[in-house]
Amino acid sequence: MKAINFAYYLRGSFELQNVENNTAKPILTRKQADHLLILAESVDKGPTQDNIESKAQNLVSFATGILTLAKSSTDSLEETSILLSKELNKFFKEVVAPSTQPTQSSGFPSRPPGVRC
Repeated sequence: MKAINFAYYLRGSFELQNVENNTAKPILTRKQADHLLILAESVDKGPTQDNIESKAQNLVSFATGILTLAKSSTDSLEETSILLSKELNKFFKEVVAPSTQPTQSSGFPSRPPGVRC
């Protein structure tokens, strides 16, 4: 599995978690955290020329570390889930869909992702 695929899988996990719990707070269960750790450890961490894949590998390293710590802890996964979701949101905002800055070519600001008009 590529790192970017893991990022999308993780994003989907949090989105489904929000729907199931009817809450804006994503809180993983132990079973989900263990599964995500197995997936994170299976990600190909080889060298890459792709900037997005490289930054996704950094996200995977962060996820692997925080999920490993959570596995050895008996505390709730709430804090771990929140830290992981914040890092994931930051990744998608800064890397996958960069912020809307005025472009040099047209002089008009670019639109947020998903906005056409």
